[in-house]
Amino acid sequence: MRILKEVPWAILGLLVVLMGPPTVSGADTVLFDDFTTFSGWTYDPANCPGFTVASDGDLLYVVSYGSCPPGGDQWEGVVQTLPEPITPYQNFEVAFHPVVLTDLPSQMGGVMVECLNDAGEVVARVNWFEPQAGTGYGGLTFWAEGNLIYGNLTGFDTEYGTINNTVKLRRTGNTWSAWVDDEQKGSDLTLAPTMTITKIWVSFYNFVNWPEREIKVDFVSLTSSGPGWCDDFESYAVGTHPSTWHGTGNSSATRIDNTVAYTGNNSLRFYGLLGGCWAGLASHPLEISYPFTLEMAVRNGSEPLSGCHPYRASLEFKTGPNWWDQGVPGGFWFLPNGDFKVNLNSTDPSFSGFALNAWHKVRVEYDTPGDGLLHAKYWVDEQYLGEYTRSIDPGGFNPQYIMIGAQEGSAWFDDVCVSPLTAVSVNLDIKPCSCPNPLNVKAPKVDVWVEADETPIALKSRPDRPQEAKAVLPVAILGTADFDITDIDPATVMLEGVPALRWNIEDVSTPVGEEAEELYCSPLVKPFLRESCS
Repeated sequence: MRILKEVPWAILGLLVVLMGPPTVSGADTVLFDDFTTFSGWTYDPANCPGFTVASDGDLLYVVSYGSCPPGGDQWEGVVQTLPEPITPYQNFEVAFHPVVLTDLPSQMGGVMVECLNDAGEVVARVNWFEPQAGTGYGGLTFWAEGNLIYGNLTGFDTEYGTINNTVKLRRTGNTWSAWVDDEQKGSDLTLAPTMTITKIWVSFYNFVNWPEREIKVDFVSLTSSGPGWCDDFESYAVGTHPSTWHGTGNSSATRIDNTVAYTGNNSLRFYGLLGGCWAGLASHPLEISYPFTLEMAVRNGSEPLSGCHPYRASLEFKTGPNWWDQGVPGGFWFLPNGDFKVNLNSTDPSFSGFALNAWHKVRVEYDTPGDGLLHAKYWVDEQYLGEYTRSIDPGGFNPQYIMIGAQEGSAWFDDVCVSPLTAVSVNLDIKPCSCPNPLNVKAPKVDVWVEADETPIALKSRPDRPQEAKAVLPVAILGTADFDITDIDPATVMLEGVPALRWNIEDVSTPVGEEAEELYCSPLVKPFLRESCS
């Protein structure tokens, strides 16, 4: 399928870059080591003297546990600093594949992978102990910030007495889960993350006569979804202030509410004092840079407003977490009657049709494409409200926090998400079925009268002052096996700043590649092209 655009006359390039959320929630590899060699790791300074590891060309193993005696409660290992940190607002997965080659009652040992912050605190842990009857624990355990997700801490684990499996600990939003060979173990753990991962640690344990070469690691990997975060407010106790948000203003009234929700059971309720100047607000680290998308569900109350800033739900950007910190343009307000007000410039418009005591989905896309302007595109309930710009201050716009809340009266927020905008290069066919593609980049000439003393004296052509162009130019954005054009919102597409007049989806062309251009428009091919287009 192809999407066919007809746009007014414009100077068009042969390639357009579309900005939008990723169609597939992918993951970036932060670290992967299959231990065909041993490099890039450093020994933990707390190791016993003489502890060493090596690669056998395929697996990582312990050469020597050093001078510490068995049973000394000593984990020894190697550590690597990540090329980039993983914040609490990024999804991630840590995985490793332990290979245990012995199962003798006279031996006991273990292997562990931990994700650490700069202070050495454990963000995520997966470990395996050789289970021994009567010892009280053994087998696999999975931990998230000190909380057990899955594992046997009170008895003999017969399922993983020996192991040759891929084990994973995964975090998606506030949900943590444990996996073995792509089979989830146990139930999800709901826990709001608080720590940033900066290091990964692989360690071994010699509890009772454990042979050096009998436990090995095939690979270790760490993947992340990239910057961005979401909060659906489901992980917090009803009636409490969410722990990952900073309260400011009338924050004593900001509480998790289970009486209304856009999805799930909970939302975050704010209250600004009626007739006063004391808004209920909460801020959250933005943890992303331009370009990005901000989405949220908003519900406004219906109390009469009469205070010094009579607005309902609001979004602001701040350089700090408090209401008095410097603001950065780009937010919105809901007016007393429910109208939506763009808050990028004081002259930006407001839009009607958004009922009180009802949920509305707001989406804003932000970009600074290098033209000296901040660009913001707004949608409410999938209705496109337009693109607005503002000159970037000499110091630049560098928002560090988003701030949501109620300026006056009640407002609720749910499903607040920040995600990066991704650029996708696509193929264009200008005036499909034409070879070569016709493109007139000259301004249309328009005849104008030149007058002196109100008397017409000449008729001249003034191409620099054209009338509004009336022509349309059909342009096809071509889909491929890797690019589904139905993911495009046609109302948002612009070519050199020119919006589409109308659009439809049909099969009109196929990408041929630059190397095929000469042949594709040759006299031998043109007749077949015309026939196929007819």
